[in-house]
Amino acid sequence: MICSCCGQEVKPKARLDAFAARRQGAPLTGGVLRALMAARSPMPLRDLVCAVYADDPDGGPESADHCVMVAIHRLRPQLRDIGWTIKRHGWSGYALQPALAGRTTPAGKSS
Repeated sequence: MICSCCGQEVKPKARLDAFAARRQGAPLTGGVLRALMAARSPMPLRDLVCAVYADDPDGGPESADHCVMVAIHRLRPQLRDIGWTIKRHGWSGYALQPALAGRTTPAGKSS
């Protein structure tokens, strides 16, 4: 990806960092993104919920698992635009990873 301001190539990690910085004011999607960026391996959903709602004295809403899954669903297309995705790794959890260029999605759209 080329920067529209300076014309230089922007590295994938730099794009992710810039995207995360813009999400600071979004507690749920920003929290999911920050937790996944900090994780060194796939994060189980329960651990992700605990990380996102760590500052909530009640541990988040009763439907916290669902809220985090919705946040992941909303983040995926936005991340795809900058060359990243959130991948589910079976039972081991969710992880951020670079998107595969030219991969076709189920809807037949190129990602």
